[in-house]
Amino acid sequence: MKKRKVFRKLFIIYIVIVLLYTLIGSAVFFYKHNQIGELELRNNQRMFLRQAQERIDTKFTVALNLINQFTSSEELTMYARDRSRDYYNITRVYNNLVKRTQAFNDFGFSLDIVKKSDDLVISSQGTMQLSSYYTKWGLTEPIVKDVEAYIESNQTDIFVIPETVHTTSGELMVMVKKEKIYEVQFIFYILFYVEDVLPQLDSKQTGFSLIRFDLPLIQVGGDELLREQSDSEYNVHREHSRVLSDVVYSYVTPRNAIQNKLFPLIADTAQIYIILLLFGIVLSFFAARNMYKPIRSIVNVMRGDEEHHDQDEFSFIKESAIKMKEVNKSLTEMLQNNRLSLKHKFLRDLLGGMAHHEQIAEGISLYELHGLEQSLSVIVLEFVEDQLLDDQFTKDAIQEIKTQTMRLIEEQLNQFAYCQLVEWDYKRYVLIMQETEIALMKKWISQSLSTIEIEFEIRIVAAIGQSVPSAYEMEHSLYSAFQLLDYRFAIDKRTVITTNDLGSLQETSYIYPLDLERDLISYCIQGKEVQVNVVLQRLFQLNFSERTIDGESLSKFISAIIGTVHRVMQQASKSEIDIFGEGSTHETELKKCENAQQILEKIQRIFHVLISKLVQVAEETDNSIADEMIAFVHDHYDRDISLTDLAEQFNFSPGYISILFKNYVGENYKDYLNLYRVNKAKEIYNSNHRLTVNEIGERVGFNHVNTFIRIFKKYEGVSPGQYFRKSE
Repeated sequence: MKKRKVFRKLFIIYIVIVLLYTLIGSAVFFYKHNQIGELELRNNQRMFLRQAQERIDTKFTVALNLINQFTSSEELTMYARDRSRDYYNITRVYNNLVKRTQAFNDFGFSLDIVKKSDDLVISSQGTMQLSSYYTKWGLTEPIVKDVEAYIESNQTDIFVIPETVHTTSGELMVMVKKEKIYEVQFIFYILFYVEDVLPQLDSKQTGFSLIRFDLPLIQVGGDELLREQSDSEYNVHREHSRVLSDVVYSYVTPRNAIQNKLFPLIADTAQIYIILLLFGIVLSFFAARNMYKPIRSIVNVMRGDEEHHDQDEFSFIKESAIKMKEVNKSLTEMLQNNRLSLKHKFLRDLLGGMAHHEQIAEGISLYELHGLEQSLSVIVLEFVEDQLLDDQFTKDAIQEIKTQTMRLIEEQLNQFAYCQLVEWDYKRYVLIMQETEIALMKKWISQSLSTIEIEFEIRIVAAIGQSVPSAYEMEHSLYSAFQLLDYRFAIDKRTVITTNDLGSLQETSYIYPLDLERDLISYCIQGKEVQVNVVLQRLFQLNFSERTIDGESLSKFISAIIGTVHRVMQQASKSEIDIFGEGSTHETELKKCENAQQILEKIQRIFHVLISKLVQVAEETDNSIADEMIAFVHDHYDRDISLTDLAEQFNFSPGYISILFKNYVGENYKDYLNLYRVNKAKEIYNSNHRLTVNEIGERVGFNHVNTFIRIFKKYEGVSPGQYFRKSE
């Protein structure tokens, strides 16, 4: 199997997901922070405009408040009452004006006063004629006419001259306001230097202006920029003056101002992306590893000691699942085919005494077994001496042959009387038959069994149980039939055994139940001497404690025991010479014994020798096989040889090979192979220091260098590279 191929796929999938999500996250981060940057810039621009508005409005408010103070001053009141040009009053107004304007000098404006009925201008610098005043400040004739028109009009609000006045000291913004004192009209001229009114801009790409009736009064910034205020490339922010109702403050900035901040934002976004990507890669590794853990566990469980290198984990799991599904399907089909039918189950429960009266009546009616509503006899049919079948056919085929044979017998007997056939176990079938004269039943069964034995060479023994009046007592008939089979050896070679046949037998005959002989043979083959002695004790109790057998029966009993010994040797494929040597006379020696205890001890010694020899032969065989296996491993360690390959090589099951290897070597096959490979790797390196770790791993049978490193470190405690460097 390609090592951790699924892990790599999972890791790559997670990396792709992380790349997509980090890319999307970074894009969202960039977009949102760009929006925030634009919003912050616009808020800053609005804040700048509001601060400029407050600052300019404050200047205008201070100037207007100063005018209000003058209109209520005693000096201006006396000057308003003076119908002639009284220089005393003019001086007082001048002094008061100088005093007040000095107090507000920081606000960057000057205030000049003219009485309408007089053309004398009073300013903080002195007095002069109005015409000279206009000339001093550079007011052109059109401007003067506009001012005079305002003075003569009925307007009460402030008049702002619609263009700035250029002087040697700078540009001036001129405002004119009319006030009446004692019916005398005064004209106040307020002069602001533009640079003191407008805010300082930090970029040539921005503009600021005061607009009145959609016409700029004063401005700072590029003229072209201010003319293109409505263009989509610019942001225009406007606020109305709180002092001059018809004046609007306009702040113009280009829309692409945010682009200056894009490069830092891009750098921040890239940094965030890299951090998220690195974190995502680490997270993907652990997520893929945790996701891979159950897959690896499943693969290890399914794989066992085998190695597969031509498929990934999911393909291996899929293939294993298909195999398991096929096995389950075959098992299910086998169970379905071999599952007892409901009718068959009912009959078995009836024979075993496990059905109560209501169930029996219901079952007879449900399965139409009305033939059971009469006197019945139970016949047990058992296959004997079926070694010929075992040698020629498989177990499934033998079972099918037995089933078909019994159905043939059932069909033949049904011609004479009502009967039902039930499979009891591997060797025995039960026939429930309508009660008939015992001689007729024996005749019919003997004819049927003889036909089977002649045509198919299959020998069957039948035991007819005692008659019972109804199906409710059928278990008693079955029990009596099984008891009859226990006397089969004592009744020569009869095919059909009945209770009448036992009438001639006395308490002097021997008994050798088939179940005990089967247990005896099985325990001998398995080497279980303790269990063999228990069976022998039971057999002697039946024949020597519970009955008194005569000489002839004792001789037959000894012959039966010796026959069992021969059957054990036959199953183990051993001769009497192999087990006991030449000249063994066990049967003769047993017949010379004086009492039952001597016979038992002699028989126990015979079975002890038999079992010991069989165990010894089995151990020698196992050791020989184990030696061959180890030699095979030593010769082919550089190949990919699994436990299954080893089992196929020696024609044994993997389970037997695994147990044999463990018992003989002391460790399991995989550990032995890996340790041998590690030792061979050290030998190869000692003979040639130029070989790389990968080359050495391949020479000792590891298809992947990572597997070689892991196995080497498991047994040596260090990696092969570290071990080889220390060896140098």
